[in-house]
Amino acid sequence: MLESQGAFYPYAVKLTEAGETEMATAPGGSEDTLVSLQEALAGQRSGLRSAAVVAAVHLQSLESDAIRVDIEHRDGAALTIVIPYTRTKLRKKVERGEMQSMVVEPKIWGI
Repeated sequence: MLESQGAFYPYAVKLTEAGETEMATAPGGSEDTLVSLQEALAGQRSGLRSAAVVAAVHLQSLESDAIRVDIEHRDGAALTIVIPYTRTKLRKKVERGEMQSMVVEPKIWGI
Protein backbone atom coordinates (compact mmCIF):
# COMPACT_ATOMS: atom_id res chain seq x y z
CA MET A 1 0.00 0.00 0.00
CA LEU A 2 2.82 2.42 0.77
CA GLU A 3 4.35 1.93 -2.65
CA SER A 4 1.14 1.95 -4.66
CA GLN A 5 -0.96 4.43 -2.65
CA GLY A 6 1.61 6.34 -0.60
CA ALA A 7 -0.23 5.57 2.66
CA PHE A 8 -2.51 3.11 4.38
CA TYR A 9 -5.41 3.31 6.79
CA PRO A 10 -4.72 2.02 10.32
CA TYR A 11 -5.89 -1.53 10.95
CA ALA A 12 -5.79 -4.30 13.54
CA VAL A 13 -4.78 -7.94 13.33
CA LYS A 14 -6.06 -10.41 15.90
CA LEU A 15 -5.17 -13.98 16.77
CA THR A 16 -8.24 -15.71 18.16
CA GLU A 17 -8.42 -18.45 20.78
CA ALA A 18 -9.04 -20.87 17.91
CA GLY A 19 -5.74 -19.82 16.29
CA GLU A 20 -7.33 -17.91 13.40
CA THR A 21 -6.07 -14.54 12.21
CA GLU A 22 -8.54 -11.77 11.49
CA MET A 23 -8.12 -8.20 10.33
CA ALA A 24 -10.26 -5.23 11.34
CA THR A 25 -10.54 -1.52 10.70
CA ALA A 26 -11.88 1.18 12.99
CA PRO A 27 -15.58 1.96 12.96
CA GLY A 28 -16.52 4.77 10.58
CA GLY A 29 -16.57 8.26 12.04
CA SER A 30 -13.95 7.52 14.70
CA GLU A 31 -12.12 10.65 15.82
CA ASP A 32 -9.05 8.77 17.04
CA THR A 33 -8.69 5.66 14.92
CA LEU A 34 -5.91 4.07 16.98
CA VAL A 35 -7.82 4.47 20.25
CA SER A 36 -10.98 3.12 18.59
CA LEU A 37 -9.10 0.04 17.37
CA GLN A 38 -7.56 -0.55 20.80
CA GLU A 39 -10.93 -0.16 22.54
CA ALA A 40 -12.59 -2.55 20.09
CA LEU A 41 -9.86 -5.12 20.68
CA ALA A 42 -10.11 -4.65 24.45
CA GLY A 43 -13.83 -5.45 24.19
CA GLN A 44 -12.97 -8.72 22.41
CA ARG A 45 -9.91 -9.69 24.47
CA SER A 46 -11.57 -12.64 26.21
CA GLY A 47 -11.63 -14.43 22.83
CA LEU A 48 -8.13 -13.39 21.73
CA ARG A 49 -4.61 -14.69 22.25
CA SER A 50 -2.89 -11.59 20.87
CA ALA A 51 -3.55 -8.49 18.82
CA ALA A 52 -1.70 -5.77 16.94
CA VAL A 53 -2.58 -2.28 15.73
CA VAL A 54 -0.70 -1.05 12.65
CA ALA A 55 -0.51 2.57 11.50
CA ALA A 56 1.58 4.90 9.35
CA VAL A 57 2.83 7.75 11.53
CA HIS A 58 5.26 10.66 11.44
CA LEU A 59 7.90 10.59 14.17
CA GLN A 60 9.30 13.98 15.07
CA SER A 61 12.09 12.35 17.09
CA LEU A 62 13.40 10.58 13.96
CA GLU A 63 12.25 13.27 11.52
CA SER A 64 10.77 10.46 9.46
CA ASP A 65 7.59 8.74 8.47
CA ALA A 66 7.30 5.26 9.96
CA ILE A 67 5.19 2.17 10.27
CA ARG A 68 4.18 1.69 13.90
CA VAL A 69 3.01 -1.69 15.20
CA ASP A 70 1.66 -2.03 18.74
CA ILE A 71 1.62 -5.74 19.61
CA GLU A 72 0.17 -7.33 22.74
CA HIS A 73 -0.28 -10.84 24.09
CA ARG A 74 -2.87 -11.80 26.67
CA ASP A 75 -0.12 -13.04 29.01
CA GLY A 76 1.12 -9.46 29.40
CA ALA A 77 3.81 -8.92 26.78
CA ALA A 78 3.42 -5.58 24.99
CA LEU A 79 5.78 -4.06 22.40
CA THR A 80 5.82 -1.11 20.05
CA ILE A 81 7.81 -1.63 16.88
CA VAL A 82 8.73 1.30 14.64
CA ILE A 83 10.11 0.97 11.11
CA PRO A 84 11.13 4.32 9.61
CA TYR A 85 10.73 4.67 5.86
CA THR A 86 11.20 7.10 3.00
CA ARG A 87 9.62 7.07 -0.43
CA THR A 88 11.83 7.76 -3.41
CA LYS A 89 10.23 10.43 -5.58
CA LEU A 90 11.00 9.05 -9.01
CA ARG A 91 10.21 5.37 -8.54
CA LYS A 92 7.82 5.71 -5.59
CA LYS A 93 9.61 2.85 -3.90
CA VAL A 94 9.68 2.55 -0.14
CA GLU A 95 13.08 2.34 1.52
CA ARG A 96 12.91 1.04 5.06
CA GLY A 97 15.20 2.14 7.86
CA GLU A 98 16.34 0.20 10.89
CA MET A 99 13.57 -1.32 12.98
CA GLN A 100 13.37 -0.19 16.59
CA SER A 101 11.33 -1.77 19.38
CA MET A 102 10.46 -0.98 22.96
CA VAL A 103 8.56 -2.68 25.76
CA VAL A 104 5.42 -0.69 26.63
CA GLU A 105 2.46 -0.88 28.99
CA PRO A 106 -0.42 -2.94 27.57
CA LYS A 107 -3.33 -0.97 26.17
CA ILE A 108 -5.66 -3.76 25.09
CA TRP A 109 -5.22 -6.02 28.13
CA GLY A 110 -4.37 -3.06 30.34
CA ILE A 111 -7.69 -1.23 29.87
